[in-house]
Amino acid sequence: DPPPRTSSLPRALRVALRGPLSVGLLVGAAASAHAEPTAAEKETARTLMAQGRARRAAGDAEGALTSFRAADALMGVPTTGLEVARSEVALLRLVEARDTLKRVLRLPASPAEPRPFQEARAAAQALDAEVARRIPT
Repeated sequence: DPPPRTSSLPRALRVALRGPLSVGLLVGAAASAHAEPTAAEKETARTLMAQGRARRAAGDAEGALTSFRAADALMGVPTTGLEVARSEVALLRLVEARDTLKRVLRLPASPAEPRPFQEARAAAQALDAEVARRIPT
């Protein structure tokens, strides 16, 4: 009998999430693959988002950012990008957060997109204005 799984993430992805270079590779791979995410990728992204929220709630902002970045690399949608930006703000990485927010706001909108995407765009707009005021000039 195989040992019980300790995580719903595939082992390769769990290992990949342990280092920042790996997250960068994930981002690059997802960016070059312009295809619609598969059902498995969507499920992995949901798991990563839940993991990011749990890490954030536990006070692990860096771990949350890693999880949110991995989910965003898979999906590249307003909701995942917004969580990346929120984590960057929490870590006082304001310039990076502003870049992330600008990317989210440049994502093409669709009249048929889900309500959470619309809400994430509005939240990204408000957060962008707040972050812009906080960045010294």
